[in-house]
Amino acid sequence: MQALDCRVRWMEGWDNSPKLEIFVDKLPDHSELRFECKDGLYYAELEGYVNFIFKRDPEEADNGFGGAHQKLTMQDGTELSFRGGWSSRAGVANELGFTECMDVALTDEPEAWKKGYTFMSAHVTYEFAKNAVEKFCPNVWLERVRKGKGTPHTSDVQSDVVGHSQDDGEYIYVPRRVENPCETCKGAGKYKGITSGDPVKTCNRCLGTGKHLPKSRVFHRKNHSKLEIPLDIEEGLKWHFSGSPPKGFEEVATVLSEDLEVIYRLTNHIDETWWEATFDVQLPDNSLRPAKDLIWVNHGYKEEPKHRSTSIGDVVILENGTVWQCASLGWDQVEVTKDPVYMR
Repeated sequence: MQALDCRVRWMEGWDNSPKLEIFVDKLPDHSELRFECKDGLYYAELEGYVNFIFKRDPEEADNGFGGAHQKLTMQDGTELSFRGGWSSRAGVANELGFTECMDVALTDEPEAWKKGYTFMSAHVTYEFAKNAVEKFCPNVWLERVRKGKGTPHTSDVQSDVVGHSQDDGEYIYVPRRVENPCETCKGAGKYKGITSGDPVKTCNRCLGTGKHLPKSRVFHRKNHSKLEIPLDIEEGLKWHFSGSPPKGFEEVATVLSEDLEVIYRLTNHIDETWWEATFDVQLPDNSLRPAKDLIWVNHGYKEEPKHRSTSIGDVVILENGTVWQCASLGWDQVEVTKDPVYMR
C-alpha cells in the first residue's frame, strides 16, 4: 500500500479532532492480514495498514458487528473463527504495545478522493501516516497527545473489557497545523525550545543553520541477547515502504545526521545518557550544538526513555532511504530494489 496524497479535515466548528485523510494506490486484501493477540485485542499490520478487533473469548458468540462471522489468520498460520467481536481504537492498540498506529480515513478510489467522500474509517501505522504528511502536507505535523477519560467517541464498554479504564488516558496522534514556519530555512519545521536553554526560537529541522538537516531513524533490537539479526531484501523493503520495522525491532530516536559514525556516537551512553548528552557537535555551517539538540528520542509510553546504547544488529535508515545494520566492524547495507521511503 502506497500513499498517493493526503490532507486534513480540520473539523472546524465541530467538537471533533482533526482527521487525516489518505489516498492510497490499493487497500490491502484482508485475507492477507496476519493477526496477533494481546488482552483480547487481535491486531494485524500489512504495509502500513492496520486492522484490529476485540474479542475476549472466541468460544462465546456475541452481537458485535451484528453477530457476523469473523475469520482471522494468526501469525503462526492457524485459523481462528468466532461470531461477533467489537471495534476498538488506535489508542487501545498503542497502550497494549502494538506497533504505534492512528485512526485515519482511507480511500483508493480517485473519484471519492476528488469529491471528498466517501472514505473508509481505518487505521495506519504512525510511521506510514508521518511519511505521508512529510511528503504531501509540509505544513502539518502529528502531535502525540493523551486522550483522557470522557473524550468524545470513547466507549466505556470497550474500556472495561480491554482493561483500560482511561483514568490516565490513551496516547493518540492528532494532526496539527504548523503555526510558525521557520524564518531561517523557510521550511515547515515546528519550533521547539532548545534543551540547552537557548532562548531563540529554532526550527527543529535546521537548528538555525538555514538548511534542513538530514534525518536518520534509529531502531534497536528488542531482544538484546540476539547479537545479530541479519536482514534480507524482503525485510529491507518492509523498512522502506511500510514505515514499520520488522518484528523484533523498535524505533528509539530520530537523529539529525546522515553520518553513521556520528549517529553511533550520538546514540551511545559514554559519559552521560545519550539523549541528554551535552558534548558539542559541529553543524554544516560550522556552528556547534549540544548533542541532545540533534536527537529526537522516542520514549514510547514510558514517562522517561529507557533505551540502551546502539550496538551490533541495530538498524539505521538514512534520509535517502538506505538501510544500514550495525556490524561487529562498521555497518552493513541492507540491499533494496525499489525507490526509498520518504522520511518522516
